[in-house]
Amino acid sequence: MNKFHYLLFILSTLLLCSSCASILNRKEVNVKIYAPDSTKVVFNNQTQSTNDGEIIISPKRSKDSLRFTLKNDTISTDFSVKRKISGWFFFNILHNYG
Repeated sequence: MNKFHYLLFILSTLLLCSSCASILNRKEVNVKIYAPDSTKVVFNNQTQSTNDGEIIISPKRSKDSLRFTLKNDTISTDFSVKRKISGWFFFNILHNYG
């Protein structure tokens, strides 16, 4: 497919869809957490250990903050990460679809 057809396809998709942010963003997002080895990450009542100092969790997109706990030896630390609005959201507003 040449560049013109590709561009035409993208533009028509954006114009015909009521919300490109809903289509282009997945329902889940990958979050990479860096922590020392042997640290346990508790997310949604499931515990996972870090591998080579990192772990990837896949929470569902939500309006709520992302909350998880890191446990290492006797130390337990709770974290809360505020949600981030996708850039596609603003594109929708500009085109009266938001």
